[in-house]
Amino acid sequence: MYDTTINSTGFTLIDTPGFDDTEISDHDVLGIIAEWLHERYEAGQLLTGIFYLQPITKNRAEGSVLRSLALLEKLCGPKNFKNILLISTFWNQVSEEVGSRREREMLEMAGFWKSMKEQGAKTERMARDYDRFKTALSAMVGKSCISLQIQEELHDGKALQETMAGLSIDAEARKMREDYEHELEETRLQAQEELSKRDKLLEKVRNQEAARQKVVEKEAERKAENARKAEKARISQLEQLQERNRRIKQAELDRQAKIEERKQAERQRWQEVQASQAKAERLAADIKDGYRLSWLQRESVDRDIDYIRTAAQAGILQN
Repeated sequence: MYDTTINSTGFTLIDTPGFDDTEISDHDVLGIIAEWLHERYEAGQLLTGIFYLQPITKNRAEGSVLRSLALLEKLCGPKNFKNILLISTFWNQVSEEVGSRREREMLEMAGFWKSMKEQGAKTERMARDYDRFKTALSAMVGKSCISLQIQEELHDGKALQETMAGLSIDAEARKMREDYEHELEETRLQAQEELSKRDKLLEKVRNQEAARQKVVEKEAERKAENARKAEKARISQLEQLQERNRRIKQAELDRQAKIEERKQAERQRWQEVQASQAKAERLAADIKDGYRLSWLQRESVDRDIDYIRTAAQAGILQN
């Protein structure tokens, strides 16, 4: 609350907290304003006018601004719009072209200044000019005091939440809650969809990995089987080689045995030949000594002895 005097006329300025505060909810802000207005109304202290300040530097209508304007309409009521001055500020920070375009948007846009302007609200441009502000205050002199809609509603016994402003905040809160729940549900569905996609992708990856693992296992089994077959063939070849070597060795042993048998037979036959020859020699000597033969007979005996020797050497003569 600020007191000032312009041209000997006293003014009391009330700076209310703004809606969409980061630390105080809109409902609490409305409660603070409503309580102050109700106390002044019951004390017979009424307002003459309301100044609503909107920076012209903002290039778009934000949701918080639209909500504030909607609450202002519900606080005041249409019958009091003629005592509202809609002031666009900071004109010194924008060009005339940009500021005019934004001002036109505010005046023509539904939900912004359009409704209040059409029902009697005035507009004003201000930079950092205190004289323009004093002029705007002076324009309020002579106007009748007004009772705001919320003051009359509270005076009639309505609870704050039953007033038009309270209902508007509750409706806005419900809408915000519904929007939040809707957004939360969309987020949940999106997350669920993403999880489903991820699960499908993981399942696909698992299936691909399982298929790859089967291929690897089959390839390993094939290689192992080939290795077993190769080892079996190698062992078979080794066994065949060992068997051939055994047969060669056995054949060599058999050959040596046969050679030894032949040698043994040769030795035995030689011994027999020698024995037969000795016997023949003895027989021949006995024949020569035992008989007196004629020369012709002796020749015949010699022939017989030669035959016996030959036969003994040839192994024909038996013991």
